[in-house]
Amino acid sequence: MNKPFRRKKFITSDPAQLKILSLLLISILVPVFFVGSFLYFLVFKILSEQPTIPGFVPIVLNSVIMKTNMAIMIGFIPLLLLLFIWGVIISNRLTGPLRRLQRELDEMTKNSSITRLSVRRDDYIGPLINSINKLLIK
Repeated sequence: MNKPFRRKKFITSDPAQLKILSLLLISILVPVFFVGSFLYFLVFKILSEQPTIPGFVPIVLNSVIMKTNMAIMIGFIPLLLLLFIWGVIISNRLTGPLRRLQRELDEMTKNSSITRLSVRRDDYIGPLINSINKLLIK
């Protein structure tokens, strides 16, 4: 039986993994940018159209806005890091079995004594590998 394939790097130069990670980052950053821009526009538009606001209200609102900005900035960086790590894990779960299948098929073409491909219990491509193994038996 083949030796188990252990992942050495989490972020590889695999084009499929890089595409998944770039799509994940774009799907995070674009909505955050548009929602943030919309909320800022909305808040400042509302504040600018209120000429009869008493003198202390803009000071209080400005303080609240500054604290909100700080909380968003502090919370956004760990959230982005957490989502990026999650994206790396998901992309490895999707592209790892494909890399392993390709490596085993390459070994099989070089070494004719290998007659079966290994299937992991939780592989997403397990049915594909089982079908290939059925073809190899015939």
